[in-house]
Amino acid sequence: MKAKKHMQSSKLQINLKNLDYITQNTLKFFFSSNLCSFAELNSFDNQANLLVIDYDRGINDRFIKELEKNNQLALVLHLKSDRPINNKRLLWLKKPIQVILLKEKIKQAYDLLNYGFKADTVTDKQSKAKPNDEFSLVNLETQIEENKQENLIPTATEPKSSIVHSIKTSKLKLNIKKKVTHKNSHLFNAISEEESNKEIQNRYRAHKHVGSNRDVDLSIPDNISKVYFEPKKYLYYHLVKAVKMAQTTKNDIIIKTVFGNIYYHRKKDEFIHDFDVTKLRFMRSNTVFKNTKLLRLEKKSQIILHHPIIESREKMIWQSAILASRGKLPQDTEVHKAVILKFWPNYSKLQLFRYIVQITATWSRHRISLSDTASKLKIPQRYVFTLYTAMFALECASISADNSQFDGFNKNKSKSIFSKILSHIFQ
Repeated sequence: MKAKKHMQSSKLQINLKNLDYITQNTLKFFFSSNLCSFAELNSFDNQANLLVIDYDRGINDRFIKELEKNNQLALVLHLKSDRPINNKRLLWLKKPIQVILLKEKIKQAYDLLNYGFKADTVTDKQSKAKPNDEFSLVNLETQIEENKQENLIPTATEPKSSIVHSIKTSKLKLNIKKKVTHKNSHLFNAISEEESNKEIQNRYRAHKHVGSNRDVDLSIPDNISKVYFEPKKYLYYHLVKAVKMAQTTKNDIIIKTVFGNIYYHRKKDEFIHDFDVTKLRFMRSNTVFKNTKLLRLEKKSQIILHHPIIESREKMIWQSAILASRGKLPQDTEVHKAVILKFWPNYSKLQLFRYIVQITATWSRHRISLSDTASKLKIPQRYVFTLYTAMFALECASISADNSQFDGFNKNKSKSIFSKILSHIFQ
């Protein structure tokens, strides 16, 4: 039996139907990225070619008849214990979802709707992908890992879904040979040297965090203004202000923005919002917060959020400050006076970028300015400025009132310091 008609769009139209919150948002990320170029989401189920649905949420005769009536297919997510129904309109994919098999099922649906129901069926245990073809798991994992480093996969208060777990473990399941790294491998990335064959890739990743601003001669006064940005226009400034207001008033705080409200829970030291990852990233990196208001939340007030997402104070402020800075400093920051490191941030729980441990270790051992930190360590200024902005936002660091008198450092001694730091971080 052939499909009654070909797809009207060159891309497969996909609708996510009655999925749990985490799975739905992770799939939204998957289809909005460049991981699947031949399919896109469609919010109207009657216009979709493929419906993605959970086995426990509505597979029955009526549903199958609707598929036949509308010339649609359904991709059914199911547990190993569930027994698949034998029907050509239904494609089955076991949970936890493996990314490469997800792509194969989507490609299978695309072929079925374009070329009829003679396309080969790919079972959950099979994989047609070859090391160099379009569906290579290595390429998919690399792209997903880059986006995970940017916190693009959402988090929520409910347990992690199977698809998130799958993204982390699918390399092992398919026996792809890749280097095994420590659970805190993102910390190694912060202190490792750039290898020649990875230099471009690492530089690209760094740009996501620290921007691409070129160094300027900070000995020329007129150049200093070029490295400044206005904090009040960015979200992180208002997050910091909300925390301070809560500490003073002993109340929880509402941050009212043009996008919606963000709540700060004083006792739990957490921020609560219901923004998806794309919107939150936009909010963090754009200057749209000059007229933001902060209000005290009365004890009897109720917080109403459709899909609440909870983030720790440190993580929320840290990531927001990094995306606001992107290689610049808060206005009026002194670049020629010594940095005072009050305490080390908990790097095991924060998003990191290259050189971060090296810079922090230097500040912990020496009186050195922001300008000297970059020049003496031979690190681009944008890395130093971004880190200081994030640390200042968390009150981990500040600038001394006195002019910096750099006392110099011994390279071998510094290496010993780094060894001690790493043994502490990775214990």
